[in-house]
Amino acid sequence: MDYGHHISVGDVDGDGDIDIYAASALFINDGNGNFTNKINELPSSLRPIQNSYQGFIMSSVIADFNNDGIDDIFASYADSANRSQQPHEGYTGVYSISQNGNPSYIESDIGYLSDAKYGISNTKFNYIVAYDVNLDGNKDIVVAVTRSSPYYVGKGLQIFLNVEDPNTGNRKFIPGDYLLPDESVMDEFQGEGMLSVLDVNNDGVLDIEHSSASGQGEFGLSFYINNSGSLSLFDMNEFAFMSQEQIPGKENWGLNGWLLTKAMPINLDNSGWIDYISTIDSGLGDEGGSEHILYSVLSKD
Repeated sequence: MDYGHHISVGDVDGDGDIDIYAASALFINDGNGNFTNKINELPSSLRPIQNSYQGFIMSSVIADFNNDGIDDIFASYADSANRSQQPHEGYTGVYSISQNGNPSYIESDIGYLSDAKYGISNTKFNYIVAYDVNLDGNKDIVVAVTRSSPYYVGKGLQIFLNVEDPNTGNRKFIPGDYLLPDESVMDEFQGEGMLSVLDVNNDGVLDIEHSSASGQGEFGLSFYINNSGSLSLFDMNEFAFMSQEQIPGKENWGLNGWLLTKAMPINLDNSGWIDYISTIDSGLGDEGGSEHILYSVLSKD
């Protein structure tokens, strides 16, 4: 396995058991906890690229994109300065959607994506979730993206909408970034992170949380609130957080100004609202070691 980003789970053969896709392996579950690697039965576009110099599959997601009860596979190709030498030159990702009741890796409908927020050879498709952005009942693809150069600079999302292909009747994906808010405030933020789909504001509609490391004066946590099928950014200045100045004896720590870094959603008090655990770090990467303080943020009605 090349990266933890590309591991995803779901029922790709429709038998009710959870299977595992990891770019270099497709583990099919027999229902008794036994797994068989069927990577060679996958379409070639979803198998590992043999020469890593030419790139690799970076992230993936498994979800039922055509609502037939069988989960499908989407995988993104990594950014690479050697795109012209890649076997999938010109594409940023590939999807394999089940057809006629078959598993999504056998006689499936294959399609490709070519859009990239920062350019095809400079966009890292870092983390992927399946999420119905426009509330039409079909799961879309939402990707956390950042730049390859400058390295991991820029924090944003990219949307691919799940629509019907009028020529075939099958599903396909089209760019949907027009449903995103203005993300320019995060253009210099640290971009490595993960996405969660949850109801941030408890209105019964799922939203997106983007959690990452942070830099000086940056918020590592971002909320994309779904407003009737389009997304808006929550003003994180209204969200509670702790800084080292509030901790006796830690006022002069390094990494000053890292706000809500690596914040993770968790329901700590069973109140029905999403709470968070974040960290304040010192000496990260220093030879003298590092120190970390965890703290919680409890949501209130």
